[in-house]
Amino acid sequence: MNKSNYPVIALVIAVTIAFVLLAAQMAAIRMPLLAVLMMSEFGFLVGASGAIVAIKHQMDHGIDVRYVALAIACLVPAIFLGITGYQLWVSINA
Repeated sequence: MNKSNYPVIALVIAVTIAFVLLAAQMAAIRMPLLAVLMMSEFGFLVGASGAIVAIKHQMDHGIDVRYVALAIACLVPAIFLGITGYQLWVSINA
């Protein structure tokens, strides 16, 4: 696998996980808590690592609009999934 393709793959995975969790929440589908936590953590890690790889690519090869957009696009679902996971942890401990 070429490292320059990783941010695109990470974006697809993170957005898919975010949409699955969001659709389940909107449809009031009960998912096991551990499954939701694992999905949100995995999606956060994949999205954040995709953004990091895109930023490192820019640092090595110069600023490219495609990789700026990929870094931002990977950060958005990563932030959403990180907040979702944090809210679940807070609700467990409350």
